[in-house]
Amino acid sequence: MLRAIYLKSLQRREAQANTLRKTVLRLLEILVPLKELVEWAVAAGHHEKSVRKLLSEILCAAGLRRRRVGGGRKPDPLAIAVLDELTARYGFPRTRKLIWAMKRAADERVATLCQQEQKRQEAA
Repeated sequence: MLRAIYLKSLQRREAQANTLRKTVLRLLEILVPLKELVEWAVAAGHHEKSVRKLLSEILCAAGLRRRRVGGGRKPDPLAIAVLDELTARYGFPRTRKLIWAMKRAADERVATLCQQEQKRQEAA
């Protein structure tokens, strides 16, 4: 029964957004896996990416996260050490400006090195 309500609500997303949200949360409450909700929707002709995005929005709005906060790449420990040193020496606002200046200088240096390498290859 909840499956039918879920699929019907997906078809009329705008008009039945509240019903869809409540149905999804109820299905998750009775331990229907999120993967299964996606499979049902795809089997009913919906695009997987759209369904995943919609379910993610519903979960986030309900305060339920699928991923840990702060997921992704971790900063390089050396970069953190340099940041700490610069912050201790110059304070945070000045450190931020220095880091941006360092990035610009590094980009320019890389561009110069690439040009030199290209000229070297052309000469060979």
